[in-house]
Amino acid sequence: MQLEDGSLIQLAALDPDLEHDRDPVIFQGELAVNTGLANGTQFLKLTPWRGDLAGDAVTTSYTIDLPTPGEEIFWEINELSGSGIVKALGVLPSGDPVEFGQDTLAGDSRCYLRRRNQGGWSSFRSVLPGLTCAPIDMKIDADGAINLLAYRTGVGGTEWWLGQLSSWDAGVTPRGLGGKDELALALGAHPSGLIAVCGAAPSGHPDAWDAAAWIYRPNQFGEAQTFDYVAKKDDEVPHKFTEIVRDCAFAGDTLVMVGEANGKHEKFLQLKRDRHFTLEVDVITTAHKWKVGGIEGDAQTGGRALTIDEQGRYITAGFICGDDCDPKATLRVHDPKGGDDWFAPIGDLPSLSYGPHDIAWSPAGYAVVVMGGAKGNEGAFWVRAFKPGSAAPLWTYSREDNKNFHMAIAVAIGAFGEVYAGGLGNSGYPAVAYIGG
Repeated sequence: MQLEDGSLIQLAALDPDLEHDRDPVIFQGELAVNTGLANGTQFLKLTPWRGDLAGDAVTTSYTIDLPTPGEEIFWEINELSGSGIVKALGVLPSGDPVEFGQDTLAGDSRCYLRRRNQGGWSSFRSVLPGLTCAPIDMKIDADGAINLLAYRTGVGGTEWWLGQLSSWDAGVTPRGLGGKDELALALGAHPSGLIAVCGAAPSGHPDAWDAAAWIYRPNQFGEAQTFDYVAKKDDEVPHKFTEIVRDCAFAGDTLVMVGEANGKHEKFLQLKRDRHFTLEVDVITTAHKWKVGGIEGDAQTGGRALTIDEQGRYITAGFICGDDCDPKATLRVHDPKGGDDWFAPIGDLPSLSYGPHDIAWSPAGYAVVVMGGAKGNEGAFWVRAFKPGSAAPLWTYSREDNKNFHMAIAVAIGAFGEVYAGGLGNSGYPAVAYIGG
């Protein structure tokens, strides 16, 4: 059958033996509908054919009635376990969302996992019980393995910790432990089971930090890799810039990292500025390539969150500001295959602490960005959807109650485009929203 947009879907007979009978043949196929933006009456054309023989085409219609994009389906603030935050979200193969968060026990920060369903939540488990813990990131594999990154405080001080649950009911297997001076800010997960911890490591030089990734291949110890950006104008002088990775993701066998390189980027100007970078690392050969700055000029810029679309383009949420840094949130598209890059501001921010905090790609063909409220709406839990190439949001979700402070920190997208967002509500408690996508 042919859809209105011209795309074809081939239907398969449920019982091939029926083709030789006079009984009507029953066919089945699938129409992927991932967003309420398609709500309403849609048309399709059915044309039977076998080899070179085609029958008469029949046009028919069907109706899509999904939740309106940006519509609140569910909202919850959990004040039962003390103050805290939802730091990361993911979706299990079953479709159940999982939150990785922080709550408070006897005045001490603890980490937890909460498995949710469409009506709220179904089960809860502590992570690193008995230890002071702060969640950083979480990635869920296609087979349901849950990879966790957190800071834990023990006898040796505070260090990043990497653990894995092979399934929701499995025990936690420790995978890696960082040094107390290392900075871990994000996880990247490869379909092969390879995991990357991304952040920064002490350089031992005046630049203080180098971009870093700790690579954990299946059933192997971690491999630490550090990367120092050397600008061509500096005649290959190392350690002139401070590089910090804020987020990372895999594009095939390439680990893509985004963040900021801080230093004197202009040859005849002594000001140190942040500049957005994209760092690509081949995890097979370890070859790497920097892209620092872009089409936005000499302003201060940075990358805070990364997703990769179905075309392999890098979609980054970040910021732009002048030297006094009155920031605007930004969206950036980079095509590693050589297509045109795109960049645009998407909202005024009260400060850099408002984000953007996370971004996810929807099967509906757009990016979902979460952050704190923009200027004039500072206390809002803010979620917006953008089509790359347009700074106008496709839809916006904003939650603000009784002037209490809310902030969206994490986002995940379900298999059918449903949006799950998490963060904090009521000025400091874990909050989760389900939103029509």
